Amino acid sequence: MKLVLNEATCDGHGQCVGAAPELLAFGSNGKVKILKAEIDDSELEEAQDACDLCPTQSLSLQP
Repeated sequence: MKLVLNEATCDGHGQCVGAAPELLAFGSNGKVKILKAEIDDSELEEAQDACDLCPTQSLSLQP
């Protein structure tokens, strides 16, 4: 699976960063950046939680 961020709709709320700090962080622009895009099975639940918590639905998991 691949973690994908729509930077155009990200408002930098950061709930996803709190849910998945090994996968996501804040960039210098105050918005979220992906630290690890390729998600393995052990990280899938954490990545899905981050996607679910995004108030702007800017994160998604894609095959």
